[in-house]
Parts: sequence; C-alpha cells; structure tokens
Amino acid sequence: LPKMSTANPKFLYAKPKVSFACPNHLNQQFNPTEPNRVWTSDISYIPVKNGFVYLCVILDLYSRKVIAWKVRTRMTTSLVLDTL
Repeated sequence: LPKMSTANPKFLYAKPKVSFACPNHLNQQFNPTEPNRVWTSDISYIPVKNGFVYLCVILDLYSRKVIAWKVRTRMTTSLVLDTL
C-alpha cells in the first residue's frame, strides 16, 4: 500500500504579471462641455422578495440623465452589453 502523507500541502502564491490597472481618462473632469462625449455606468443591486435584482444604468455626464438601463436577476456580462 502507498504511504499516505499527513503533511498539509503548501500553496505558493504567484503574483500576476499582467497589470489590471486601468488608465483614468477623465482625470476627475466630470463636467464635459458637450452631450454624448462622456458616459458612465454603474451596476447596483436591489433587494426584492426572493433575493436581489441587478440594475445597470448608463448616464450621460453632460446632462446627468439616464440614457439606458436594464434589470436582470443575474449580474452578467450580457447585462452590461444589453444595456449598451
């Protein structure tokens, strides 16, 4: 019979070599001078009777108006793409 090890396995953490940092294109300038030049998006969750729904909103920073929104029961890539 093979001998069973009682030692805990050692896990080595390898730091990712890819940078996940995104450039800040707005540089804190949140007041564009023309409509439809800068849009922003956010995903929020809303508690409902049986759990949560997820709301994705796209906002035009010039007018500060919502230009698109979708609600889904799952937070997925398609939620964002369908909103766009």
